[in-house]
Amino acid sequence: MDKKSKDRMVNQEDTGMLWSESVKDHLDRSLKRKINWFEDHFTGAQNALQRNMEEERPTTSWNPVREQPIAGSIPQNRQEYGQCHEDPEKRMKIILN
Repeated sequence: MDKKSKDRMVNQEDTGMLWSESVKDHLDRSLKRKINWFEDHFTGAQNALQRNMEEERPTTSWNPVREQPIAGSIPQNRQEYGQCHEDPEKRMKIILN
C-alpha cells in the first residue's frame, strides 16, 4: 500500500468519527428540548399527585354509594384516625364498640 492510499484511509476514518458542528448543535437542542419537556411534565405529575393525596376524590365506579364499614372500629376520616393513634384509650373504645 502506498503512502497516499494509507493517508486517504486515515482521513476517511477521522471524518467518519467527527460530527459537524450543525449535527452537534442539533443534538444539543434536541436533548435540551427533551429535558425541558420531562421537567415540565414531571412537575405537573407531582402537582397532580399532591392534589389527589390532599383531596379525597369521589368514587367513579358503577356503584358510587359508599357502604358503611362492617365494624365500627374503622375510623371514618383521617382526623379521627390520627386521634386514635394519639390516644390509645380512645382507640380501644372505638375498637370495642
